[in-house]
Amino acid sequence: MLLSLVLLAAPASAQTFLDPITMPTGPTATAVLTDGTTVTGKPKVTPKGIGNIKKVTLKLEEGGKRKLAPGDVTELRLVPGGLAKAMSAMNAVSSISEAAKTNAGETMSREEVLYVTGKLPNGKPALLQLLNPGFDGTILVFPDPAGRETTQVAVGGLSVAGGAVKSYLVAKRSGGDTLLVKRQQYDKLWTELYGDCSAMTAPEKPEFDTMAADVASHAQLCGPDAAPAPAPAAEPALVEPVAEPA
Repeated sequence: MLLSLVLLAAPASAQTFLDPITMPTGPTATAVLTDGTTVTGKPKVTPKGIGNIKKVTLKLEEGGKRKLAPGDVTELRLVPGGLAKAMSAMNAVSSISEAAKTNAGETMSREEVLYVTGKLPNGKPALLQLLNPGFDGTILVFPDPAGRETTQVAVGGLSVAGGAVKSYLVAKRSGGDTLLVKRQQYDKLWTELYGDCSAMTAPEKPEFDTMAADVASHAQLCGPDAAPAPAPAAEPALVEPVAEPA
């Protein structure tokens, strides 16, 4: 009943990041290996921090198991179980301020959670949950595995309270290092994140709470599906005056 009341209080909102799955469990998962082949099975996941999978073992339908580390896969698609969905929904509305910005219906209805292989700021490979599917054409946003400060209250074994997001990991599809973006440094990093898109105009004071909208704008204005910039207007042709006959 508490969950229902909290979800009803959370209105649909503009573009937002997904909330990390804190308990990555479910009935099935599909891994795309580095050679392009896929493996599907019942997952047993070893997490390492928020939104970060250290390793996963897939129990195959035909028998046997397949143990996988981040370096073995390019992505992992996890179908979350009921408990994982409930945990995610609880975390998505874990404080009044976050509830006002969370599309709870989207959080509850998603069918898959996508993890992609990226790099931590120290260069080590990691299997990280993608938080911006659907507007990830230019920038990938992941949880900072150690970045969320929470004060949790257990109700029936589930977490129903927590703090705001303090940081994200960000990677450009064009390559480069993974960047740790902290709330208090967002305004200083705005140009580094979006300055390669001339169609975007820097706000007077960038706000961390509008980061999802900024990432979506970057994908829309400068992503692979962005509309081409209009061609500059042609200069009017100069017409030579015609001399009148003498």
